[in-house]
Amino acid sequence: MVETAKKKFHGEERYNCAQAVLSAFSDKYAVSDDCIKNFRASGGGRAEGGTCGALFAALKLIENKPEQAEKLCKRFEQKAGHTKCRELKKLGFPCRECVGLAAELLAELEQKCA
Repeated sequence: MVETAKKKFHGEERYNCAQAVLSAFSDKYAVSDDCIKNFRASGGGRAEGGTCGALFAALKLIENKPEQAEKLCKRFEQKAGHTKCRELKKLGFPCRECVGLAAELLAELEQKCA
C-alpha cells in the first residue's frame, strides 16, 4: 500500500496527497472514485484545520475507530514532527514522505487489528 500511495501521488491520475492515500486503500475501504475526486480539496494544506492531507485521508478511512485514529495521529506526529501541512513543510518533510508515512501507519494498524 505504501508504494502504491507514493506512486499515485502526482502520478498518472495527478492525485494530491489525500487522494493518493484514499486511492491506495480504496479497495479495502470501498472508497468510490467520486469520493477520491472530492478529496482534491483536502491536499496542499487545505484539509480541515491545516492537517496534512495524507494524514487527514488516513484518519477519514478509520474515523469510526477513534482509538486507532488517535494512535495513527500520534505515531505520525512522532515520526514526522508535526501533523499540520505548513509545519511539516517548514521542517522539510516532503509531501511524498507524508503520503508514504500515512499509508505505512494505516497498514500497520490494519495488521495489528487483523
